[in-house]
Amino acid sequence: MDELWKELIGYARWTASPHNIQAWKIKILSEKEAELFYAPQRLIPYEDKTGSFTTVGLAMFVENLSIAANPHGLKINAQYYRMPLDSQKINPVPFAKLSLVRTLEKETLD
Repeated sequence: MDELWKELIGYARWTASPHNIQAWKIKILSEKEAELFYAPQRLIPYEDKTGSFTTVGLAMFVENLSIAANPHGLKINAQYYRMPLDSQKINPVPFAKLSLVRTLEKETLD
């Protein structure tokens, strides 16, 4: 069940992020769903005061998951929670719910 998610994460984990913090964490919920978290201790609150650069990095991670899913006839549908990033939290914080959905669209990247 987790093998496809592990494959997709294996590709997407190379996504660029501000200062190479790679703050993402994934919890696989089922064959079709996962939850994306960020690790608060990996945030850069002095350089990225609003969290906007890290938010873009997390969204790029989701996009790379979707690109990796395309050869399987799938894409990622993300429901973002739209909460400000908080470096004061202790545990990983939910960022988005991810769903694998069927698609007929072909990724144009080689």
